[in-house]
Amino acid sequence: MRQLDGEIEANRPECRDASVPPRRLERRQSPRFPASGSCRLSVYDGVQQCKGTGVLRNVSTEGIGIRTNLRCLPGMTIQVLTSSQILLGEVRHCTPNDVGTFDVGVLILSVLSDVS
Repeated sequence: MRQLDGEIEANRPECRDASVPPRRLERRQSPRFPASGSCRLSVYDGVQQCKGTGVLRNVSTEGIGIRTNLRCLPGMTIQVLTSSQILLGEVRHCTPNDVGTFDVGVLILSVLSDVS
């Protein structure tokens, strides 16, 4: 692969094989670690609150990944109650997945309390 003006040729749209999806740039500040367990969620859109449940997927020092049936929008405030902590965060992304639910990325803004 050649390098073109600081960009690897394979990453340029006109040079990429259409059958190979483009690589996403890693933007996380800290590594993720697998997690499991259920959680309760409260999502606020500034006017109303939606409540639901989720499954923890991964954690890092700055964020948490959750699978849920709640459709969230980026920027919404979310409270996550796990078996050991209450976290307050901001929804960064909400992506539909192949099982009919959503994978939600949350930036942790504060740890409100340790439940344990």
